Amino acid sequence: MGGNEPKEHLADLQLASACARGEVEAITAFEAQYFREIDVALVRIARSTADRNEIAQRVRERFFVAPPGGPPRIAEYTGRGPLRNWARAGIVRVVLQYVTRRPRDVPTEDAVFLAGLTSNEPSPEVAYLRARYGAEFKASFERAANALTPRERNLLRHGILDGLTSDELGALFGVHRATAARWLASARERLIDELRKDLSARLNVPRAEVDSLLRIMQSNLEITLQRYLGNSDAEEESA
Repeated sequence: MGGNEPKEHLADLQLASACARGEVEAITAFEAQYFREIDVALVRIARSTADRNEIAQRVRERFFVAPPGGPPRIAEYTGRGPLRNWARAGIVRVVLQYVTRRPRDVPTEDAVFLAGLTSNEPSPEVAYLRARYGAEFKASFERAANALTPRERNLLRHGILDGLTSDELGALFGVHRATAARWLASARERLIDELRKDLSARLNVPRAEVDSLLRIMQSNLEITLQRYLGNSDAEEESA
């Protein structure tokens, strides 16, 4: 855990660090805040009698038990996004393992929305554009996200924010992995298309200029995605 984490997630990082050190009070606080995600995952995935206590114990082992020669997995949390997102992804994987009785797939690196996000400090020009269009960008993003179906928002939440693989998404939604991957790609494309259309109309500029702006605003796009989708529970899919 480094020292350049966003201040907005500092409390999350402090809690995770205390858990990594094995502090009982911190682990108890973590469970009180995030173990409700076990029940949410069971409703979405198991849909049957599952041993909640056993799954909770597996989650504890996954997060808090250190492997030989290494730190516990909770130490992998860096504060880059909300701790709830990180915890949800791990809990969903534990539930999937329990239900399917298969080893977890190795997650791909394509878990970040719009690959190629830069971690460098923005140039003065980029900083100006972000400050100039930040409000319009946020408003257009919210309108674009609201245009999605609950299933599309859940796909983006689990597939991009939580980093679930195609196999895990397939198990979560009860479809083949190829179908889940196609759904996720379609949801991503629809979000970008809706964002592009609304931003073009809002700013009264050609779409080509909007595309250039979106490339510059990539990091803002991920932050907005995290804030919009990351702090709410999964929605029930409409019929």
